[in-house]
Amino acid sequence: VLSPDKIHTAVDLVNLLSFQDPSLAVIPCSDISGRYLSEALTRRGWTIDEQVVYETRTLQNEPSTVPKVLNGEFDGIIVRSPSAARALMHFCTHIPSSTQVVATGPTTAGALRDLGIPVALVTPGTSALDVAQSTAQMFSNRDTK
Repeated sequence: VLSPDKIHTAVDLVNLLSFQDPSLAVIPCSDISGRYLSEALTRRGWTIDEQVVYETRTLQNEPSTVPKVLNGEFDGIIVRSPSAARALMHFCTHIPSSTQVVATGPTTAGALRDLGIPVALVTPGTSALDVAQSTAQMFSNRDTK
């Protein structure tokens, strides 16, 4: 099993696999997964077995935190995936400028920006530790200014 060290995007995984001889890639994915990984590997001669193993759906009922987000009661919101970014905008028509939005990685940051949400920080890694440390550092730097 190969995995990028820090950022876990399809581009990084294709770059990592470009050093391997083409083989069979089994790709478990969601019902809304992008096609980049399987298409890029297919172009490089890989055989792909892609299977949807879970579904990603936005909740039907509004989460109890929505009014607090809209009222600016949170200093920050950490968004961990493009689907989470879309769900956020489904329920929150705007994010107050006082709320810092943190994206875990460049793919999520791009999705947030495409939705018109300013991104205060793109974490350098996507692990829980990377996200926690970089977010804490962002707020620490803000508080010392």
